[in-house]
Amino acid sequence: MTRWNGSELTPLNDIYGQEIAKKILRNSFNSGRLASTYLFYGDDGLGKWAMAVALAALINCEKPVTDESGAAVDACGKCLNCHQILNLSFPEMSFAVPIPPHRSESDAASLILEYLEEKRKEPYKIITSTRQLTIPISVAREIKRKTAIKPPEGTKRVILFHQMEKMLAASADSLLKLIEEPPPETIIILTARDPENLLPTIQSRSQKIAFRSIAAP
Repeated sequence: MTRWNGSELTPLNDIYGQEIAKKILRNSFNSGRLASTYLFYGDDGLGKWAMAVALAALINCEKPVTDESGAAVDACGKCLNCHQILNLSFPEMSFAVPIPPHRSESDAASLILEYLEEKRKEPYKIITSTRQLTIPISVAREIKRKTAIKPPEGTKRVILFHQMEKMLAASADSLLKLIEEPPPETIIILTARDPENLLPTIQSRSQKIAFRSIAAP
């Protein structure tokens, strides 16, 4: 483990503001009480994506950064797992993101890779399109298929459903089944602007964490 001095640009520490959200997640991690499903909600551009990636790094970090009491405060940001997660290439991290209409699953895969590359370069970027963006059911089904295989020993699988309000109804039904019967060693993170736009059953089975607007200095 690495001792934290409060100034390193480690994944959680690098997120501007959202101290309450950070505290909740750190406490849950250190107490061994992480929820199986989280719902990060609030306006776009407040760090929900960055927080999801930072949490994935923390729970899979090989050498977590600790405070004076020995409690983990952040991922190191340097080990192999952290490197892969921060580059959005960790084998046990899956993404469901809103993409434009497409003709085939291979087209969808290409669009998802383009989306991830944009978010890798700028986690706070708000990605828009002149065409309607949706999370296709094929993506939800593929993620569900992957969860049938247990992750490697000592690894936590993380699934990120970004901008849940753009998920098609059929995809939401598939997700609900995943939430109702959480796969072993798996954490699901949902992001949305407003929880009220999601199915009540999804809301009730998720631990909600609010992301608040940050006042300009």
